[in-house]
Amino acid sequence: MSYMPYISNAFFTLLAAALNGREVPPERIASLSEEDWKKVFYISREQAVTALLYDVVSELPQELLPPRDLLINWFVFAQKTEQSNRKVLSVEQELLQAFQEMDIPLVIYKGHSGVELYPHPLHRTPGDIDHYLPYPEQFDRCIAWARRHASKIETKGLHHQGFHFAGVAVEAHFKLATFQYGKYDLYLAEEVETLLKKRPIDTWPTCSVEGQALQMLPETFNSIAVFGHLLHHFVRLGIGLRQVCDWLMHCKGRKDKIEAAEHKRLADRFAYTHPMYIFAALGVKYLGFEAKDFPFDVTPYLGSPLVEVLKEDILRAGNFGYNAFSGRRFRSRWHRRWHSYRTTLRRIRNIKPIAPEHTRPMQGWGRIKGFLVEEIFKRRVRE
Repeated sequence: MSYMPYISNAFFTLLAAALNGREVPPERIASLSEEDWKKVFYISREQAVTALLYDVVSELPQELLPPRDLLINWFVFAQKTEQSNRKVLSVEQELLQAFQEMDIPLVIYKGHSGVELYPHPLHRTPGDIDHYLPYPEQFDRCIAWARRHASKIETKGLHHQGFHFAGVAVEAHFKLATFQYGKYDLYLAEEVETLLKKRPIDTWPTCSVEGQALQMLPETFNSIAVFGHLLHHFVRLGIGLRQVCDWLMHCKGRKDKIEAAEHKRLADRFAYTHPMYIFAALGVKYLGFEAKDFPFDVTPYLGSPLVEVLKEDILRAGNFGYNAFSGRRFRSRWHRRWHSYRTTLRRIRNIKPIAPEHTRPMQGWGRIKGFLVEEIFKRRVRE
C-alpha cells in the first residue's frame, strides 16, 4: 500500500525510537491528524511491529498522543502480543524439557534467537518456533515424539517439518535453508559440516528470554542464517520490517561477538554481501541504527538509491508479502500460486539490483521450477 511520505516518515521515526530506546523527536509527529495516526497504526499492523510502537507512543506528551480510542486499541494489541509471547515461551519450555529427557539439544533458530535484544522483548510480534536439528537421528526422534504428542503434523518440506503443539506452530529444521541454486546448497552443507567439527553443539552460545536459556547458532553464523531467511522471502513476495529488525538487532546487540572477517567470508560465499549492505543502510537511514553497529563498513551504501527502492518495497509488501493477497479470493491452491508467481515477476523488475544473484532464479522458468520441485518432493514424502 502507498502512503504519503510524511506518514511513512512518522512511522519510521516511532519505530527507530522503539528499537533503540530513544525519545521521539516531537517535530517529526506534531502535525499528524487523527486520520494520519490511524494510517501509522495500520502500517505497524502490516509490518508486524505494532506492540513495539506502543512502547513509545504511550510515552508521548499529552498534546502529541493519538486519539484515545486508537491508543486503547494499541494498548489491547500490545497486551495480546505479550500474551502470545508468554504462550510461545511456555511451549518452548515444555519442548526443552521433553527433548532434554531424550538427550536431543534444541537449537533456537531465526528471529526468536534475538528476542532478548529488544528493549521490550515481549513486544516483539512472535511467530512460530524454529529449531535446528542437524543430525538425522535426532531429527527423526524429534518427529517421532511429535507424532505422539502434537495435534497436527505437516508434510515434510525441503528443509523442515512442521507440527502444532499446545496451540503453537513449531518447525523442526534438518537444514538451515534451501536455495534455488544448487551450488549454494552445497556451500551451506560444507559450512555446517565445518562448523559442527569446529564447535560441537554443546559449546554453542545461549540466548535468554524472560530467564529462559535457549541454545542458538554461534553469533557469526547466526547473523548469516537470519539474513538468509529474510532474503529468501524478500526475493519472492517481499519481507516486512519485523524480520529486518530481527537481523538489525542481532548485528547491533552481538557485534562484539561477530567475527568480522569470517562474517564477510560467509556473506561473500553466499552472495549476500551486496543486499546485506543495502539492508544495513536502510537501518541506518530510517531505523535509528548507526554505522558502527555492524561488523562491516556500511557508509558507502548510505547514499545508494537502492535503499529507497528497498524501503518502498517493504512498505508495499507488508509482513512476508501478505499485502499481495489482501482482499483477494482464490479458486484453488494453484490459483493462489499463479497469483504469487505473477506478483514475484512484477516485483523482480524493481528489486533485482538489490539482490541480482538471488533474484535470477525467481524469473521465468526458475520460479516455476521451484514450485514444481517443492510439490514433487512433498508428494513423494506423502507416498
